[in-house]
Amino acid sequence: MLAAASACSSREPPPPSPSSSTGTPPAVDEPPGKRPPPTKTATTDPVAPATTDPTPSTPLAVEDAGSASAAAPSATADAGVPWRPSFGVDVAATLERLRTASPSGFRAIGTTSLTFRVTFTDGSRCAFKPRRTPGIDGWKAEIAAYRLSRLLQIENVPPTIGRRFRRRDVESMLRGAIGDERADAELTRIVWERNGEVRGAAIFWVQGLQPSNLDGRDGMGRWQRQLRHGGGLPEADRPLFAQLSDLLVFDYLIANADRWSGANVGLDGTGRVLVFRDNDSGFPDSVNATRHERVLRRLQHAERFSRHMVERLRAISREDVVRVMAEDPEGEMLSARQIDQLMERRESVLTYVQSLIRANGEAATLYF
Repeated sequence: MLAAASACSSREPPPPSPSSSTGTPPAVDEPPGKRPPPTKTATTDPVAPATTDPTPSTPLAVEDAGSASAAAPSATADAGVPWRPSFGVDVAATLERLRTASPSGFRAIGTTSLTFRVTFTDGSRCAFKPRRTPGIDGWKAEIAAYRLSRLLQIENVPPTIGRRFRRRDVESMLRGAIGDERADAELTRIVWERNGEVRGAAIFWVQGLQPSNLDGRDGMGRWQRQLRHGGGLPEADRPLFAQLSDLLVFDYLIANADRWSGANVGLDGTGRVLVFRDNDSGFPDSVNATRHERVLRRLQHAERFSRHMVERLRAISREDVVRVMAEDPEGEMLSARQIDQLMERRESVLTYVQSLIRANGEAATLYF
C-alpha cells in the first residue's frame, strides 16, 4: 500500500479526490478544435503566468530507422541507468551514434517548431531540435524527458541525447536541400554558439510511426471511459492502455500541456508501442494555473495505473533526478527550480493514487 504524500507545494495543488468516490466522472475531453474552455478550479496557482505559451510542435515525418552503430557506448551516455532494449535497438549504441555520427544531409520538417531531419553518412537518421530564438529551451526539455523516462524505466520515449553541429555543415546542406530563401528563414531561427556550432537534441528516428486513433473524439471518449474504475477493458487492450496510463502520468510530471493538440500520440511500426514523442513543451520555467489545470484534468481521466510506474515514482529521489539530468554530454538539462516543481508534481501523483486506493482498493487502482 502506498504511503500518503505528506505535503504538496502551494504552487501545484494536489489532485482532488477521485471521481469514483464522489460519483461525478470527469468530463470527456474533446479533440483539438472542439474542446470546451477550461473551467476554473477553486484552487488557484500563485505561480506567475509564463510570458510565452509553448508553441505546439509539428509531428515528425517518419521513413526509416536506420541501423544502430556497433560502436561502444560512451561513458557519459547514460551513467548509472540500466540498459534495456527500446524500439528494438541497442540504446547505448544508438545514443553514441546520435551523438557522434557524421551528417550528410539536413532538411527542415517542422513548421511552428524548428525541427530538422538529419541523415547520417551511414544512412541512418535522426530528428534534431536546435536551440532557437527567442531563447526557448525545448531541446533541453526533449533530453530531460528522455532522462526522466530512463529513471522511471519506461521504454516509450525515443532515445535522445545532446549534440552539436557545425554551422557550415548545416548551412550548406540545408541550402542544397531547400534553396537559399527557405534556408535563410530557417537559419535565422537558430541560436548559434560563438564557435559557429548549434546545440540541440538528437532524437532517434522511429520507424513506421502510425496514428494511434487515441486523440480523436471517439478514441478519447473510449479511453477516458476504460481507464476509469470499473470501466470495461478488453484483455487485448490492456498492454496499450497500460502505456496510455503511463503517458498521462508522464505528461503530468513534465507539465506537457501540448500532447493532445493533434498528431502527437502515435504508435511505432509494430503497432504495439505508444511513442511518447514531441516533449519540447515540457518542463516550463513556471507552471501557471491554466497549464496546471490542463495537465491535471488529463491525469484525472485515469483511475487505473501501472504498479511499476507507481513503484518507480515512490523510489526516485530529488538526488536521482539531479544526477540523471546532469549526465547528458551537453550539461545540466533542468534548473533547480524545474527539478523542485517536478518533485512537487510527483508528490501530487502519489497523493492522487493513494486517494484512489482508499476509495477503490489497491488491486483496482494498480490495475496494470
